[in-house]
Amino acid sequence: MALRLFETEISLTPHNKQQSLYQLILSAIRLGKLEANDKLPSTRLLAEQLHIARSTVKTVYEILQAEGYVETRRGSGTFVANLPELPSYELSTYELPTNEPPATSEPHATSPSSNLNAPAVSASANTLNDSLRQRLHNEQTHHFLPAQPAMDHFPHNVWHKVSKQALRESYHYGNPDLAGDPLLRHETALFLRQQRGVNCTADNLIITSGSQQALYLMLRILLNAGDTVLLEGVGYQGVDLILNSLGVNNELISENSVASYFTSTEANSSVATAAIVTPSRSFPLGETMPLSTRKALLDWATRHERWIIEDDYDSEFTFSGHSIAALQGLDSQQRVIYTGTFSRTMFPGIRLGYLVVPPSLTAHVLRLRSITDGGLSTSLQRSLAYFMNQGHYNRHLRRMRKLYQSRKALLNALVDKHLPELTLQPNKGGMHDCYFLPDALTDKNDENTPLDQSIEARANQAKLGIRALSRYSRSHPKRQGIVIGFGSTDEADMEAGIIKLAGIIRSY
Repeated sequence: MALRLFETEISLTPHNKQQSLYQLILSAIRLGKLEANDKLPSTRLLAEQLHIARSTVKTVYEILQAEGYVETRRGSGTFVANLPELPSYELSTYELPTNEPPATSEPHATSPSSNLNAPAVSASANTLNDSLRQRLHNEQTHHFLPAQPAMDHFPHNVWHKVSKQALRESYHYGNPDLAGDPLLRHETALFLRQQRGVNCTADNLIITSGSQQALYLMLRILLNAGDTVLLEGVGYQGVDLILNSLGVNNELISENSVASYFTSTEANSSVATAAIVTPSRSFPLGETMPLSTRKALLDWATRHERWIIEDDYDSEFTFSGHSIAALQGLDSQQRVIYTGTFSRTMFPGIRLGYLVVPPSLTAHVLRLRSITDGGLSTSLQRSLAYFMNQGHYNRHLRRMRKLYQSRKALLNALVDKHLPELTLQPNKGGMHDCYFLPDALTDKNDENTPLDQSIEARANQAKLGIRALSRYSRSHPKRQGIVIGFGSTDEADMEAGIIKLAGIIRSY
């Protein structure tokens, strides 16, 4: 059988012939195409047949022998070993490795047959869904994608300079500080005190891999499965994914009654352990929580010994007047946990954020941190610390505010010109705008899918990265609208994109 197998024409992957040959023989053995005691061709003969080096074949035979698949017999050659019964793979053919990209863009896609023997996993694992982040990765080059900074205006040369400076330090080759790089914590705390009114020092500030990890750490520490969290009626989907993975329930605050909720009987009787809010700029609507509501929220948390997790996203980009100080700065009873990220002010791939916690919780966070990621890359953190320490961060933010203000104004003018039927949700900053669709607009061909999601699907196919507002709604009926990012879209590309979007919307 061995000779018949190798008499057929075999094509090896050009850039990895050794691995290809290994996989070929291994697959043949495991699938029964090569049976026990079948003799393999000599290394010289097989090398000549496949036009490869004899040393390559010898190495493959040696690996297979070390793994117990083949054995050598003195004076006779190499034979398939007498193996115990191998598991069936439900396969009819084997495939050689290839350098071609997979047909699917999903990094962990599996074939239907691979699911037949999938191992049992926990109930919480089955709730996990990475489609949101994978989708952002796939569409990062699309125009109008929300939450994407203007990388064409990022000071790359300066970043390279501070990165080289950081890499020259031997300090970074040891184990990382669980709380984060000391200099970065100092610079971040200084920035938050000066720019956001946050009460913090480097001692109660922890560097995370983003606001998503910060939220996950805090919910793991504060909540048990079955507990309840208060959420805004419209908000970021990533929060819901974390809550689902932890088995935590949610209770919604209607977007129309946030101002009165925390003084109501409903709030006083709520069993919620914590509230997750975006008081400076609600996501994605961009609304600011009034001072009276902030005080009522703090009073509720103090009176009932509840926690507040404040997600302060996009607060760096306010175009008119001064940005509203963080809710955490008003908290005198240490009930507020503050989170933020550098992914929007710097670049998405930096994967750094921060968490400001009451001193009583710091040790708990670090203990959990020690068994999750053990700390973050020290050189990347020190690069950002130097970027901030040398004044580059504040200068970059000032430039981005001017750029985003200009791009927002152009976007608003273009929508007024080409899509006057849309209604703008007023806001004073950020990196995206929300527009409401006319109430009379419907998708007659699909009554089960919200209209804005139908528009989103077609726009995404046209490489317009807009988002449907209804995707962020946690209540019913869902508000219909579109979220248009302007941060990463060059002014020269905006009008053509809006005209294309107008054609899609008017086809309904």
